Amino acid sequence: MDEKKLRWNSLSALVYQAIAILVGLILPRLVLLKYGSEVNGLTYSISQMLSIVTYFDFGVSAVAQAALYKPLHERNNEEISIVYCAIKRYFKILTYILLIYICILCIYYGKTQNHKFSAGYTTTLVLAISVSSVAQYVWGISNQVLLSADQKIYICTCINIFTNILNAFVVYLLISKNQSIQTVKLFSSIIFMIKPIFFQVYVKKRYKIEKIKPIPPNAIKDQWSGLVQHIAITLTSSLDTIVLTLVSNLNNISIYNVYAFPLNGVRVLIESVSGSYKSFFGHVLVKKKKDEINKQFAEFELLFHILGVIFFSVAFKLLVPFVLIYTRNVNDTNYNHRMFAIILLLAYFFMILRIPYTTIIAAAGQFRETQMYAIIEVCINIIMSVSLVYRYGLVGVAVGTCFAIIYRTFALVFYLSKYILYRSPMFFLKLSLVDFLTIGSFVIITHNINVKWNDYFEWGIGGILYSILSIVLSLFFYGVFYKESKEIILAKMFKIMKK
Repeated sequence: MDEKKLRWNSLSALVYQAIAILVGLILPRLVLLKYGSEVNGLTYSISQMLSIVTYFDFGVSAVAQAALYKPLHERNNEEISIVYCAIKRYFKILTYILLIYICILCIYYGKTQNHKFSAGYTTTLVLAISVSSVAQYVWGISNQVLLSADQKIYICTCINIFTNILNAFVVYLLISKNQSIQTVKLFSSIIFMIKPIFFQVYVKKRYKIEKIKPIPPNAIKDQWSGLVQHIAITLTSSLDTIVLTLVSNLNNISIYNVYAFPLNGVRVLIESVSGSYKSFFGHVLVKKKKDEINKQFAEFELLFHILGVIFFSVAFKLLVPFVLIYTRNVNDTNYNHRMFAIILLLAYFFMILRIPYTTIIAAAGQFRETQMYAIIEVCINIIMSVSLVYRYGLVGVAVGTCFAIIYRTFALVFYLSKYILYRSPMFFLKLSLVDFLTIGSFVIITHNINVKWNDYFEWGIGGILYSILSIVLSLFFYGVFYKESKEIILAKMFKIMKK
C-alpha cells in the first residue's frame, strides 16, 4: 500500500511541478512585457519578503508531519487530534503575526519606493498579494500537513493543478483586458483561496478529528527547533532578494528573478519526488526496518545525483540563451549575465544533491539535532552576500548563497553518516567525484558548440540534444562505477512513472 501511494504521490507531484514551471514561465513574461522590469521586480520583491513569514509554516509543519507518522500508522485518533489541534493553535498565532508584518510591508514599500510608485500603488499591491497567504494560515496548513503525513499528497497536488491552470487563464484574461497589476494579483489570491477551503472540507469529512482542550504544551515535539531550522532555510532561499531589495535596485531583482525562476522550477520538479519519499521513509522508520531504509536510501541518493548532473549539464549550456529569448523586446535592462548564471546554477546543483539528506533527516524528525547547521548556513550567506554585493552586485549575492549551500550539504552528509545510516561519508564523496567527472566530460565535449538560438523551437531542439548527451554520459559513468544500482534506478523510475 505504501508503494502504491508513493507512486501516485510521485507521479502527481511531477505533473503538478511541470505545469507549475510552464505557468510560472508564461505569466511573469506577460507581466514583464505589460508592466516592465521595475513592476516585475517589485511584485517579486514583495512575494519574497512575504515568504519570510509564510514559509515559517513548514518549519513546524515538517515537525508535525513527523509526529503524525506513528499515530496514523497505529490509527490512534486521539493522538492525531492532539497534533492536529496543536498545529491549528500555532498557525492561529502566526496569522496575527502575518497581519502585523503585512502592515509593516505596506509602510516599508510606501516609503522606499515613493520615488517611482505612489504609496497607494505599493500598498494595494502588497495587500492583493497577501490575501491568499492569510487564507492559507486560517484554513489550509494543518489539513495539508495531515494529508501529507498520511501519504495523500496526490490530493493536494490535484487541487494545486486545478488552481494553477485556472489562475493562468484568469491572469491572461485580465492582462489582455489591460487591468492593473493590483487587480491581477488580487484575483490570483482569490483563486488560490480555493485550496485551503477544499482541504478544510475534505479533512472534516474523512477524518475523525476531535477538539482537544487544553492542548498539551509538548504536543509537537521539537516544534521550535523545526521553526528555527526552517527560518534559516527560508532566509537562505530569500536572502538574495532581501539583500538586493535593501541595497540594490528593482531592475537587479528582476534579473535575479528571471534567472532563478527556471532553475528553481526544475529544482522543485526534481524535489517533488522527495515529498512522497519523506512520508514513505517516515513510515518505514516507524516500523524500524533499518535494512530497508539503507537499501532504499542508497537508490534514492543515486537517483538525485544522476538528476542533478543532468540538470547542471543542460542548464550550463541553455540557461543564458533561454533568458535572452525570454527577455527579447524587454529593452529597459541588460539580462545577459553569464558569470552570475554559472554561480547561481552551481548553488542550485548542490541544493539538488542534498535533497536526499534533508529528506531522510526530516523523516527521522531530527530537527533539533541539525538546526545549528541551518543557522550557520544563514550566517555564511548573510556575511558573504552583504560583503560582496556592493562590489560585485548580482555575482556577489550568488557567491554568498553558493558557499552557504555547499557548507550545509557537507554538514548534513557527515551528520547522516554518523547518526542515522551509520555509513562512511566516502559514499557521498565517491558519488560527487563521478558527478564532476560526468559534468567535466560534458563541458569538454560541448566546449566548441556555441549555437545562437533564435527562438524557443530552436532552443528546445538544442535542449533535447544536450539532454540526450548528458543522459548518455551519466548512464555511462554511473554504469561503470555503480552498475547494479544504475539498473535498480532505471527500474524504479519506470515503476514510478508507470500508471
